[in-house]
Amino acid sequence: MKLSKTIASVLTASLCMSMFLCGCNSTTETTKKPKDPDETKPVQTEPELPENELLFISGYDNAAWGHQSSRTFVLSDGRVYSSEESFESYGTNWSDRLSDNDRLKILMDYTEPVLTLEMNDIRQIYKYMVKIDPGSEFVYDDEYACDAGTSYIQVLVDGEWIEISESGDRNGELNDRNAKRVKKYIRDAFSNAEWGATPHVYSNSESFIGTFKCPKTTVKPCRQIITNIDELKKFEKDTGLDIRNMEAFEYFGDSEYDRFNYICIAVEIIEYPASLKLDEVTADAFVVSGGYCGFAFLDEPGLTDSTDKTYAYCHIVQLPAYQVSDYDMFLG
Repeated sequence: MKLSKTIASVLTASLCMSMFLCGCNSTTETTKKPKDPDETKPVQTEPELPENELLFISGYDNAAWGHQSSRTFVLSDGRVYSSEESFESYGTNWSDRLSDNDRLKILMDYTEPVLTLEMNDIRQIYKYMVKIDPGSEFVYDDEYACDAGTSYIQVLVDGEWIEISESGDRNGELNDRNAKRVKKYIRDAFSNAEWGATPHVYSNSESFIGTFKCPKTTVKPCRQIITNIDELKKFEKDTGLDIRNMEAFEYFGDSEYDRFNYICIAVEIIEYPASLKLDEVTADAFVVSGGYCGFAFLDEPGLTDSTDKTYAYCHIVQLPAYQVSDYDMFLG
C-alpha cells in the first residue's frame, strides 16, 4: 500500500514537472523577438550623379515692358552659372532669343560661375529629382497677375525637362511629393549660398544685336560706346553704315522719343577674312561680367594673318545707358 502511494507521488511530481517544462517552452516561443524589418529590406543606394551635366534651370521671362529674361543653370558638380537682363528696349522677334543651351555655352565660355553649391545639397536635390513622376498633374492657383512675367524651375530627368514650379502671372506647381521636396531643397540651397556678381548676356531677346559689312574699305578696327546723336552721325559717316534706318534704331536722336535718354550703342569694327560669310562672323550676344566685356560667339570666327584679304565688319548692340561705366573693359 505504501509502495503504491510512493509510485503515485512520483508520477504526479513527474507530470507536474513535465507540464511546467512545456509551459516554459511555450512561453519562450511566444515571446521570441521578431526580425527587424530593416534587416530584410534591400540596402538603398544613392543615385549616381552624372558628370558635368545640367541638372536644373531657374528662369524668368517677361515681354510686357521690353524684353526681360534671366537664367540660372546648375550643373551636377555644383557649379552655378547665371545671367540677368532687365531694361526697357525694343529687340527683335522674341523667338530669336538665345536658347537655354546657347546661353549656358556662352556663360561657360566667357564668364565664371557665380557660386558653387555644396555637393551634399546637389546629392539631396538629385536624390528626389530622379523620383519625380513626369505624369503628375501641374496644378495652378485661381488667381492671376498682369504683366508680372513668369518665374519657373525646370529639372532634367532622363533627358526630359519637367517644370515643377511657376510663379508670376500664374502660380502653380507639379502635384508630386518629390517635386515639392526638390523645390524646397533648391530654394534652401540658393538662400544659404553667397552669390557672386551676376553677368549680363544681351542678345536679340533683350536688345538688338547685329553684324554688318562696312561699305567703306578704309575703316580701321576700333571699339566705341555711342551715347548721343552727334557721335552716331560721325560713326555713320566714317563707316558708311546707315544705322538709323536699321531695325530698332529709328528713334535714336528723335527730339521727342530719343532713345539715347536711356540706351547707348556699343560698336566694334573688326577685320575678318574675305572667305568668311556674314553668318560666320555674326555676334550672338554681348557679355558684361567682372572678367569679360564684349561681343560673344557660339562659334568663334577664325581670324586672319596680315597677308589675307579682309573685309571690315561692324558688330553693334543696344545696351542700358545708365551703367556706361560697366563697359570700360570693352573700350580697353
